[in-house]
Amino acid sequence: MLGDLRKASKSWPAKIFFGLLTLSFVGWGIGDVIRTRFSNQPAIVVGDTKIYAEGVADQFRRDAERIQSASGGKINIDQARQMGYLGLTIQQMVTGALLDQAGQRLGLAVDDGTVRNTIAAIPAFRNQLNAFDPNLYREALRANGYSEVGFENLERRDIARGEVNDMVTEGASLPDLLVDPIFRFRYERRVAEIVSFPAAQMPVPAPPDEATLVAFHKDNAAKFMAPERRNLTALVIRGADLVADFKPTEEQVTKAYQDRQAQFTTEETRNIEEVFFADKDSAQKLVDAVNGGASFADAAKAAGKEVDDLGKLERNALPVATVADAAFAAAVPGVAGPVETPLGWNVLYVQDRQPGGIKPLAEARGEIVSFLTRDEEQNRLNALSTKLEDALGSGAGLEDAATTLGLKPVKAVEVDQAGNDADGKPVADLPDSRAFREAAFKTAKGSTSEIEPLEHDAGYFVVRIDDVAAPALRPLESVKVLVLKEWDEQQQKGEAALAARGAAERLNKGEDAAAVAGSAKLMVSEPFLRSGSPTVPPPVAAVAFKLAPGQAAAAPAGDSAFAFRLKSIEAADPKKDPAGYQETRDRLERGLASDLLQQYAAALATEYGVQVRSNLIDQQFSQSQ
Repeated sequence: MLGDLRKASKSWPAKIFFGLLTLSFVGWGIGDVIRTRFSNQPAIVVGDTKIYAEGVADQFRRDAERIQSASGGKINIDQARQMGYLGLTIQQMVTGALLDQAGQRLGLAVDDGTVRNTIAAIPAFRNQLNAFDPNLYREALRANGYSEVGFENLERRDIARGEVNDMVTEGASLPDLLVDPIFRFRYERRVAEIVSFPAAQMPVPAPPDEATLVAFHKDNAAKFMAPERRNLTALVIRGADLVADFKPTEEQVTKAYQDRQAQFTTEETRNIEEVFFADKDSAQKLVDAVNGGASFADAAKAAGKEVDDLGKLERNALPVATVADAAFAAAVPGVAGPVETPLGWNVLYVQDRQPGGIKPLAEARGEIVSFLTRDEEQNRLNALSTKLEDALGSGAGLEDAATTLGLKPVKAVEVDQAGNDADGKPVADLPDSRAFREAAFKTAKGSTSEIEPLEHDAGYFVVRIDDVAAPALRPLESVKVLVLKEWDEQQQKGEAALAARGAAERLNKGEDAAAVAGSAKLMVSEPFLRSGSPTVPPPVAAVAFKLAPGQAAAAPAGDSAFAFRLKSIEAADPKKDPAGYQETRDRLERGLASDLLQQYAAALATEYGVQVRSNLIDQQFSQSQ
């Protein structure tokens, strides 16, 4: 929500940056404009509140951007959907709407003073003196298309939601009597002697006889199944194909260049440093020192001040007009000021400048042609897809519609869920599209899908399923090499497990661990938790926590088997680990608060009613990916 906006760094340019960044995460009102061909029905209805699919998609994209950033780019928006994060976004939006209505019923009202004080405390709107700066505030709102009234209403709603949340979760505290045993259970550690037996180091078994191989193939059928395959007929409209003959006229190029002049205009930027003073005389002394030959940094240090590096800025990025005028009138390099502001006196130093200008048409031509071609592509796509929709809606089959519209049907047989043929190769003429593959495998035999968009607005498709071949066990002869490989690996794993069990028996008899290990790898573990550690696999840890010191056991984990003997138990002590104890308490109380809020939201949902039309939300992503 708006909570992220309350974090920012110290200098005011960074505050603006983080303010704009976090404002873009706010879940109401700002988002991509998504072109849609579908129903205008609300996707979520919570009591009297209606939330449309575009708003859900916008909020999820903002959530996914934060997930992507937190993962270092390892999780993209599509993967975030597959991992269930879209469901979390929907749940949060539903819960927010429920809390809004609960607050209204309770008669909660947030006064103007509370809203003002809350906004004034947001770091993104505070200057280098840690005081609320109305100019920073208005500039951030203006840059994101907010009015002050609109943003204050959002903050007012967020405060009210927080009040409802606090009323529900205020009592979510736990006594030591409950926290202590959970802490002791969770933070108990153990140390063990561990001998590992990798399966790959076991002897390769002799090849099995034919009867054994046949039985093994059948008993492990799940590993050797041919996937479900489908025969299908598709009509695919690709935008790129529709504009192969398109060449914009010189008049079109010139007009588009004029219409998009702002896109090709670069404003002058300057690299600016700043020092702030409460009084003019001190500021003037700094200016005089720099004009006398001192460096800006040295003069600031002599005045007991730190230099704020504002970075490369355009004129309109400076929220105070007098500061902007002085900075962009100064010699380069050179000092400017003192400049009076509502908060004091600023001295600026301009390091260098990058002049602005307008990219000439000759240089912008490629971009203009691409824009016009893309625009023409979308127009032709929309027109042709509408005709196809009308043709199919009138009852025409795919082949008849294709003939009428001059399209070529694509027929494919034995297509698997990855879009490959029986030889494992991509089927020619079928789109390399996740949306297409999903439609092909969720449409019933004999049925035709809806007309759906390809990713990235590349076109449209419709697919009919002509036949379906269920998953089936591949004949032994076709997968014999794979079956033999699996046989070898299973036999080696069995030998590793047998060796581990034998070693565990010897350890239980009290034999020296090094003698038991022989040529196998032996280690004495670091203290590990029930969940294991980087060197102690979880299955080993799980068994080790059932042992008494001196007892041994064996367990498989991954491609190895392990024999291990417990050496010692390290009991958890709250006095020695206060941070761990507090972390346990915090985790438990957060869980309790979350449970209370979920139960309250569930009761509100029953009272007010909640409807979620997932198909409308899903359509937003199939259109825009």
